Amino acid sequence: MANAIVVPGGEVPGDLNLLRALNPNLYEDGLPGNDHFVMKLDHELDDGISTGIEALINVSQMRELKVINGLYGNNFGVAVLNVSEILEPVKEEEIKVIQQDAAEWEDFSHAHAIITGYQNFPSGKAGRRKIREFTHHLVKLARRRFFAPGSSKEMHSE
Repeated sequence: MANAIVVPGGEVPGDLNLLRALNPNLYEDGLPGNDHFVMKLDHELDDGISTGIEALINVSQMRELKVINGLYGNNFGVAVLNVSEILEPVKEEEIKVIQQDAAEWEDFSHAHAIITGYQNFPSGKAGRRKIREFTHHLVKLARRRFFAPGSSKEMHSE
């Protein structure tokens, strides 16, 4: 695990990885897909893409979270995404990864983070295009390192 310090409510350091729970029903040909990263311009800034900070929670612990089990069952997949790689193509934008306590994560509340700032993309067609491009970027990263639904073995693809 990285040596970076995660500041409550602050930006998550670029050398850390995030874990994204993946609905097992949304895989595309056995791989993470676009619907695993739903972003809309009308989302609130504090309602971004929910993730876990790998330095504070591991895949097994994430699979035990009642809130995620309630949504996906215990056989969901998990993507591993590096913060600096997430932000690389959008560094000129207001995209950030922010630590955000989540009470529903119980003992791992402090391990929760969101990817946010896409809500500041321009409205209309230009904003939808930017979201589509950012979604494709996240899917590409997710396909590089992920755990298939219910698996404890990390998969690599591309």
